[in-house]
Amino acid sequence: MYRPYSSKLTFFITILMVSILFLSCNYKQDFISKGTTVTQLQDAQKDSLVALVKDLNRQGTTARNSADYEEALNLHFRALNLSETAQDTLGQIHALNNIGTDLRRTFSNIEASTYHYLALELSHDNNKHLKMRAMAMNGLGNIFLVLNKSKQAKSYFQQALSIEHELKNTLGQAINYANLAETYHIIHDLDSALYYYEKSLEQNDIIDSDIGKAICKRAMGLIYYQKGNERQALQLLDEAFALMEHSEDAFHKLEVQISLAETYINIGRTDVAEPHVVDVLAQAKRLGSFDFQHRGYELLAKLKDKQELFHTAFEAKEMAVLFRDSVLAQNSEVRILELENRYKGREASQQIQLLTTENALTQKNKTTQQNIFFLLTFLLTLLIGFLYYRYNSKLKIAKELEKINEIKTKFFSNISHEFRTPLTLIKGPLEKWLERDLPDDLDKDARLMLRNSERLLFLVDQLLSLSKVDSGSFKINPQHADLSFALRGIANFFMHIVNEKSIDYTIAIDGSGKDWVDLHIIEIIVTNLLSNALKFTPKNGSISLIGEKHKDGYIVKVANSGERLTSDELSQIFDRFYTKEGSHYTSTGVGLSLVKELCSLYNARLSVEYNKNNEIEFTIIFPSLPQSESHESGDLALENIKIDRF
Repeated sequence: MYRPYSSKLTFFITILMVSILFLSCNYKQDFISKGTTVTQLQDAQKDSLVALVKDLNRQGTTARNSADYEEALNLHFRALNLSETAQDTLGQIHALNNIGTDLRRTFSNIEASTYHYLALELSHDNNKHLKMRAMAMNGLGNIFLVLNKSKQAKSYFQQALSIEHELKNTLGQAINYANLAETYHIIHDLDSALYYYEKSLEQNDIIDSDIGKAICKRAMGLIYYQKGNERQALQLLDEAFALMEHSEDAFHKLEVQISLAETYINIGRTDVAEPHVVDVLAQAKRLGSFDFQHRGYELLAKLKDKQELFHTAFEAKEMAVLFRDSVLAQNSEVRILELENRYKGREASQQIQLLTTENALTQKNKTTQQNIFFLLTFLLTLLIGFLYYRYNSKLKIAKELEKINEIKTKFFSNISHEFRTPLTLIKGPLEKWLERDLPDDLDKDARLMLRNSERLLFLVDQLLSLSKVDSGSFKINPQHADLSFALRGIANFFMHIVNEKSIDYTIAIDGSGKDWVDLHIIEIIVTNLLSNALKFTPKNGSISLIGEKHKDGYIVKVANSGERLTSDELSQIFDRFYTKEGSHYTSTGVGLSLVKELCSLYNARLSVEYNKNNEIEFTIIFPSLPQSESHESGDLALENIKIDRF
């Protein structure tokens, strides 16, 4: 990549080496005295910088515990930059681990892993930094845990636990026992999970850590609830909340209270759950945390559904969607802030080092004209090299940013085009209008506005689902249910619109019987395929939905007539944001990409081809999922499907 500059680089290195050799031979004593001056200045500053690094790391952790992740990231990057200037390796490793944890809290797991790996590398083979090494392994284990890589997560947690045993660090042992327990919990080995939580609880009792004890009791309560022991579950969750009720650690306090409230809702004790839900929302608003406000409104919607207050539940769901969008935007801002700080930190560190050297050189007042000449030549050579390096670095970064900006511009251009018409049609309280006896023309216009607003909601749901898949937070939830019954329900929701477009709609779904499936994921996949078919099928065209038993599970086929794609276009059909150029149909390129991502998560086989009727046909084979302790479900929750929006 840099071959065109190789001759210039060789010339620069040759000049630099000749300058250094000449100066070292003729003015060795002069440079020794200058080096001594620089060292003295650095030593005078180091102690105060190390103390400042510790304080910045502490302040950043406090901000993180208050869910202020942008402030936490800024403080920890300041600590990192100062620790590099002070050559404080311990402070540097601590700051790297803190930055990784800040990014994990905002689901930026890929970026977080970079900083934990850097901390791991800096602490390698140095017994003074064993504690920091264990922290880095702990962070990497948690990242693999979120990504459902339980084997790798378990390996990192076991290594970290071994180090904590070697250091006889009770707190570290408590943390890693709890992390191992969570690993077993994720792979549904509940007895092993309880065993390690008990071990963690013993260590937390030794050091009398209320937060540690509350974390363990909360997790154990959720496990006992899974095992069907409601009395033991509620006892442990109540004990966990009692420990955290007056804690300043807002993050863990809210985690415990949300779990307690949700459990009371699940068992039907809504009167006990309601004060907790109200308190969760109040705390989240005080903190300004979009994430906890999103979760709080989801909890409120669930509570009101249980109380059969469906209008209030619907309003809470709308607020949850609003804050979920805000969480996505905030997480993007944190990623941008991380990139900005990363490159600003490098530049600031280089400038501070250069200024320190210049201050040391100004104190040398007994030099000859010859010394000054060679010194200026040496500094000029360094400056040219530094500017050359900066130029090439900025050129590379500029190209990458340009590529990212092109993708971002295309994305927002497509989304704006899709959203513009629905947004301009939202002019008033549509639901209230439609409840009245309106003239035919006004009723028609109001229904058109409502249909477009529902279309906008559908697009937002697609984007949020993609975001959850990317962050690793989209989980499979097996249910013992009749898949064919659910598919008929989905198919029937499309009857009205296909009749309006005079489409020949064929539904042929064989009985599947009850099996372990995730109805929510299947609903999203099939709804997106049918809505895609509706969008691209002309009037008097044809659409078919076929369901058949298969030796590897249950096969679902969705086919439709319409404009034929080339083989190249067909190969790109699942690419994110891909749209066919020159087509008179508008699309965001999100729906089929989401289908592909969810099929991959589900381990379902997805293919597309043209059938014998010259129709484009999507085929998915849904395998049976591993048996779960989830409740049986004989129906599919279709309340989010509003067919008019298609």
